[in-house]
Parts: sequence; C-alpha cells; structure tokens
Amino acid sequence: MGFTGDTLSGDLGENQPSVSQAVFAVRLAGLSVVLGGVTLSVVAWATGDLGWLIAYVSYSVVSFSVMGFLTTIPRGKQKRLDREWARRFHELAIRDELTGLYNRRHFNAQLAQLIGVCQATHRPLTVALIDMDGLKSINDTQGHQAGDAALKAVASCITRAVGSETVTARTGGDEFAVIFPGVPPFEAANQVAAFQSLLDNEPLPFDGAHGPVPRLSAAVGLASVDESSEAGSLLRQADTALYANKRALARLGDRRQAS
Repeated sequence: MGFTGDTLSGDLGENQPSVSQAVFAVRLAGLSVVLGGVTLSVVAWATGDLGWLIAYVSYSVVSFSVMGFLTTIPRGKQKRLDREWARRFHELAIRDELTGLYNRRHFNAQLAQLIGVCQATHRPLTVALIDMDGLKSINDTQGHQAGDAALKAVASCITRAVGSETVTARTGGDEFAVIFPGVPPFEAANQVAAFQSLLDNEPLPFDGAHGPVPRLSAAVGLASVDESSEAGSLLRQADTALYANKRALARLGDRRQAS
C-alpha cells in the first residue's frame, strides 16, 4: 500500500507521504506570532511606555521559543512517515503480491547469504523446491480466480507446516521454495511431509460449480549444503531431486490407474 498526504492509500504509485497540513498549521501560527509582535512593537513605539516595550521583548522571546519547538513537530513526523514509507516499499519489493510469500529475487538473495552463514558456523541448511500439480486444471475448469484461491491455500499450507524460522517463497507460477537454515535434511523432509498432509486435507475455497475440482499434489526436491556448496549448485541438486520425485509420482499414478 502507498501513502497520500498523511494517510495510507491503496497504490504505491502515489506521492510519497508528506506533512503539508502540519507545515501549513505551523506557518499559520508563525504568521499570527509575527502579527502579534508587530502590533506590540507599534503600540510600544507609539506610546513610549516602558511596560509595552517590556511586553514586546517578552512576547518576542517566548514566541520565538515556541515557534522553534513547533517547527520540530512536522520534521519529526516527516521522518517517521519516511521510515514507514521505506519499510512498506521494501516489503512490497520482496513479497509476492498474491500469496504474501517472498518472491524469487528475495529468495535467491537470502539463499546466498544463509549458505555463507551456515558454512561459516558449521550449521546445516536444507532447501526444498516444491512444484504443484493440479493448478493448471483448476485454472482451466474453474477459472483464474479459483486458481488464485488455490495458490493462496497452498501458501497457507506451506507456512503452517514449516514455521516462521524458514524463508518461504513463491518462485514461479506454481512453484514454491523453502530455505531451512540450521535444519538437516531429515527434519526438513518431516516438515515437507507435514505440508503434504495439510494439502491433502485442505478444503479449496471455491465450490467447483463448473465441474469436479482437481485435487492438488506436490512434487518436492530437497538438497543440503556442504562446505563447497553455492546457491546455484544447491538449487540444481534440489531441481534434480524434484524431477526424480515427479517421475516417481507419475509412475505411481500410472500403476494406480492400471489397477
């Protein structure tokens, strides 16, 4: 979401947040102070009364002190708005808009960084690539809104299964990936199995009015880091494991159909 003026709006393409209303109020107060000071100075000059002169000097000292304080308010508010703007802009830049998961760019950056950290600290790291099967059939038979709803359901299942200590991303149309820092392959495999169990029991959020709803299934490839691993080689290993799993699932499906 973006900002307009002092409030949030729905489009990041709008102007950066400003404090124009607060600045206008301070300027208006400053004009009032100046006019008050001019009035007192004219009265003091016209009457020659020492009391009016003292009043003018006192008024000037107090008013300039107050105005100096008031001018810090819009500056402080602008800094806070700018920090919030930058935080939200960064969040939008690294998130997939539909699912709320991280996007491919952030996933790749985090993978390279976490590989280095885990290698330096001699901790395990496992990466999982997930390829969904059935989403194209949902798009074809139920429409793209149903397909989007299914993608959100998949993202929900993944995040519920793998927890908050992972980096979970949607890396393509029906492709997802998870980084498990500090987690050995067998533990990552258990969490992936938990995801698949959730997926098997997840009610898809549409009614199937246009025909039977295809069930979703997932092929998964895992790879773990070693001392010589780098991001590209680790992803290639996981991709190889993913396609081996897809072939195994296809053979299993063929046997079930034959029986």
